[in-house]
Amino acid sequence: MVKKSMLWLYRSVLWIAGIILAVTLIAALTIQLWVMPNIGQYKNKIAGFAMQAAGQKVTIGDIKASWRGVNPHLTISNIDIFDAENRLALQLKNTDVLVSWLSLPMLEPHLAELSIHSPELIIRRLASGEIFVAGVSMDGASKPELPNWLLRQNTVTITQAKIIWLDEKRKTEALSLDHFNLELHSPIWRSLVKNHQFAFSAIPSIGTKDPILVDGSFNGNDISKMETWSGNLNLQLKNVDLAALDWSDYLFNIRKGISSSNVKIKFKNNDIQSIITSFNIQNAEIQARPDAPSIKLHSISGNLDWESLSKFELIGSSVSTTAGYTVNVDHLSAISDGGLNFKDLKADYTFTTDGEQSLNLKLPNFNLANLQRYQPMLPLSETVRQIITTSAPSGALENLDLHWEALHDKTTAYRIHSKFNNLSINAQEQIPGFNNLSGELKATHKSGQLLLDSMNSKLDFKGILRWPVPADSLNGNINWVIKDKSTEINVSSLKISNPHFSGTVKANYVMDGVKGGYLDLNGKFDNANAKFALNYYPIMLGEATLHWLDTSILAGRADDINLTVKGRLADFPYVDSKNRPDPNLGLFKVTAKLSDILLEYGTGWPVINNLGLDMLFEGKRMELNAHTGRILGNQIIKSKTTIAQLDADYPILSISSEVTGPVSEGINFVNKSPVLDITQGFTENLKTSGNGKLNLGLAIPLQNLEEAKYKGTYQISNGSMEDSSIPTLSQINGLDRKS
Repeated sequence: MVKKSMLWLYRSVLWIAGIILAVTLIAALTIQLWVMPNIGQYKNKIAGFAMQAAGQKVTIGDIKASWRGVNPHLTISNIDIFDAENRLALQLKNTDVLVSWLSLPMLEPHLAELSIHSPELIIRRLASGEIFVAGVSMDGASKPELPNWLLRQNTVTITQAKIIWLDEKRKTEALSLDHFNLELHSPIWRSLVKNHQFAFSAIPSIGTKDPILVDGSFNGNDISKMETWSGNLNLQLKNVDLAALDWSDYLFNIRKGISSSNVKIKFKNNDIQSIITSFNIQNAEIQARPDAPSIKLHSISGNLDWESLSKFELIGSSVSTTAGYTVNVDHLSAISDGGLNFKDLKADYTFTTDGEQSLNLKLPNFNLANLQRYQPMLPLSETVRQIITTSAPSGALENLDLHWEALHDKTTAYRIHSKFNNLSINAQEQIPGFNNLSGELKATHKSGQLLLDSMNSKLDFKGILRWPVPADSLNGNINWVIKDKSTEINVSSLKISNPHFSGTVKANYVMDGVKGGYLDLNGKFDNANAKFALNYYPIMLGEATLHWLDTSILAGRADDINLTVKGRLADFPYVDSKNRPDPNLGLFKVTAKLSDILLEYGTGWPVINNLGLDMLFEGKRMELNAHTGRILGNQIIKSKTTIAQLDADYPILSISSEVTGPVSEGINFVNKSPVLDITQGFTENLKTSGNGKLNLGLAIPLQNLEEAKYKGTYQISNGSMEDSSIPTLSQINGLDRKS
């Protein structure tokens, strides 16, 4: 039974093979004896069928038939296709068709190879924006039969084609792709999985003399369902003149530049999935906005990757989809005329449709001065642009590592780490400025640390001090913690030294939005040169007081300087309605021990030498208590100098002094001070001896020193006095009062 079944199967196969062979033989004889000799007679009918299928006018010049091996071969010349305006839209000068014998079992014409030589294709965009390809509107109904049939052929090649782009919308000159060559491979085994490989090259009429090279593959057999296709393509461009292309529709106006790049694109379901680009642009000029200056770059190169994101989340019984994209930049380097030089920038940026954003950036070196010139290129708000312009940052960042996250454009997290050298910004409003700082910054959205290790720097406390504070060295740690409703800053030990003084600052500052925040600051300084004290007087002392301090303390030394500020900044300098220190508000106090001071109370008063005193600033009050010093030949026993309200409209300098010395030096003091006016010249030629003690009180309006008021007593012991106008007096003991 089994043998009979096998015999029957064997005979059936032979019969089928015989039938196929007979049909093939009949078809071959028909083609050889009837079709080929008369093929030219059917060109008009073939053109008619093409016109009916395409809905456009089609003409065929000639058709010739021959054999290529065992396959029929057709040569068709001068196929012309016209658009609705009877304008030539596609011209096929020479077409070779190699027919496959697979046409019989597939029951449709199947080609082993279709070769089109030197065709011309016109693509036209009307002023309305509608695009026509070979006279067929891309907005019209899809006619996929012919393209789908071409996709089922083994090989389609186009050689030495010309594609012309006519843009009536932008009214630009005609552009063309010359020497266009295309190869499309779809062998049977690939067609089964709907896979096709392609490669083409062309030389554009403008922009470059090098060919554009493109290759890739795609999956899909129905051109009317291209939204279901997937695949990839690779694009290679060399020496493209960017200025020759019209970029007016793009974000940046690229005025010139020579670019070479390699681009890899993946697509799926009518969307681009990823773009991987490596590029090198030489001698570029870019303008970000019409009102912004152009940027000239000697070179810019790197890798740029873009990838579409899709995130699926199961919420209950439903699925939530979030879309977005990520951009990666790697090995980005640039050199410009204006100093924009950086190398090996690495960054990635992610955006999702639910409002999530993140940025990671790493840069070995960057000069902050470039922000000033190139900030028009950055996506910054006008407020941030104004801050950059006003602060004018400069200096070098090293090994910058930045991470940033946001939700609905609100920052939710960040992390930054960078070393910096020669960092400088201009002071503005409540923000201090500085110059030539070096150190390291570590910060997050929760905390941070600033490590300073600077030489030859300057600190500019605009609105607080009149001039920047020089710092030959500035070292220390500044730490901060960011909480929900406040930020706490701690300065553990900030050391500063310069030719004028050296010292240490410790501080704690709580920024809680209440009356300027709470500051607890202590500073200790030594080795201060009193000659340069004028550099450090706060502006709040007032113009008149500052002028007196500037012109009165001429030289000397200050040690054991202690500065204390404790309280809400809005309450500074912590005084009550009567300008008396109020400990309930806070404390502002400066104390110092001054020695070898050279002091001049005002014009016309003798200079005090070798003055030793204790200095006190508290609230709005200044007090100087002297314990040593000399006025001419007189020794200061004690002296107290006060300004009760430093910022008063008319501040008064009050002085109470007690000095002792020879009567002759007392008379000398009188003769060289405004007291001489009271004596009406009596003491000018007076010769004296003995000892005297002077108690002097002065009230000097700092805005009008000539209106000074003074009173005092002068006590003489064992003195003598003689003058040509009076008898000689001796053994004088007594007390003289003047006011």
